[in-house]
Amino acid sequence: MSEETGGGASRTTDPAAGSSAATDVSLREYFNEKIGADRKLNRDRFMFAAALGGVVWFFVERHLSDLNHENARVARVSEASVSSDTYDANEKQRQSEAAKLDERLKGYDEKFTQAITRDDLTRETKVEHRAVVGSGWQVVGGIVGLIFLVLALYAALHTARPVTQVPPTQTVTVTTP
Repeated sequence: MSEETGGGASRTTDPAAGSSAATDVSLREYFNEKIGADRKLNRDRFMFAAALGGVVWFFVERHLSDLNHENARVARVSEASVSSDTYDANEKQRQSEAAKLDERLKGYDEKFTQAITRDDLTRETKVEHRAVVGSGWQVVGGIVGLIFLVLALYAALHTARPVTQVPPTQTVTVTTP
């Protein structure tokens, strides 16, 4: 390439000889390299952002899972417990029902209970004791009576004289001494 003609596009390290065609090629190559480098940088940035987004998404998912487990645990605990307002209301209701029951039972006690002295209690205890002892003797007497009845039947069955049959044509005479 000569300097007089202005030269063409050169791919050498020599600068262009001043023609506009050579400058256009050099600028085009320069911009293509710059655009390619920008595209590569953008692609690398996108890949980095996607990887960073994946890591962030993993931690967000894990955090949400932990929150769900905690919510489930809190729900189980809340099912087994009551608030202090509910507890206080239930306790007041229970106390009022217990007071009503105590008053009702007090009325029954006054209606169906009588006071007795120590002597009356001793007398009643002796009467009950005598009744129990009397019932016991009746049971013993009944058992002894049954034993005698069984023995009498046994003796009657085993000591009886055998009966002989007399033929109808024969006559038997019995003489008594």
